[in-house]
Amino acid sequence: MGFGERARRVRNGRLAHGQRVAALCSCVRLYHPIGYRATLSFLAELAGPYQRHEHALLRALAALEASRAEWRIAEAAYAESRRKQKRLGRRVPASDDPPPSRTGHWYAAAPDLSRRAAAHASKLVQPALLGSSPTSSSTST
Repeated sequence: MGFGERARRVRNGRLAHGQRVAALCSCVRLYHPIGYRATLSFLAELAGPYQRHEHALLRALAALEASRAEWRIAEAAYAESRRKQKRLGRRVPASDDPPPSRTGHWYAAAPDLSRRAAAHASKLVQPALLGSSPTSSSTST
């Protein structure tokens, strides 16, 4: 089952809400631009508590689909660029031109949304690098 079919399950009001949330998580398994956990967390920040509210669930799906659509446009542009480069004899891509599939980037028409996603993901990653969870706090006694 592909992304589109899973997205249809998220929109299917006849399914139980839990099944629809699971379908959204399946969509994120297929497209997770800033990592699986960070993407789910960012969707909750953008859309609200999608695990409990239907409108938030649909907003989260819309945000994910919009990012995926922008990513697909970037992928197509990169593929076209690589075809042109190969015709010119450049068989290896430039190191400063990574393919869109290899970047941890939230694709969006609005650049501020991409920056917000990057900041959100870095908040989740920094505690992991320091060896603590994002919710833990240090206390001195």
